[in-house]
Amino acid sequence: MQEVSVWKVLSVLVNSHYVLTPRKSYYERLEVDEFWTYVGNKGKQYWLIYAYERQSGEIVACVWESGI
Repeated sequence: MQEVSVWKVLSVLVNSHYVLTPRKSYYERLEVDEFWTYVGNKGKQYWLIYAYERQSGEIVACVWESGI
């Protein structure tokens, strides 16, 4: 399994052009997670990175990124 740094995950989220409209203007705590998959062969990796509030299950931000 390939390791991705926390800073890379946060950087991708911050620089994402995909916009979700969060239900609240402030969240005391969010969790960030990521996973990868591939299309056709493992050389074409795609990552899904997302931030969510555990209590409500709301996804606050997400981005698909190829080849991190």
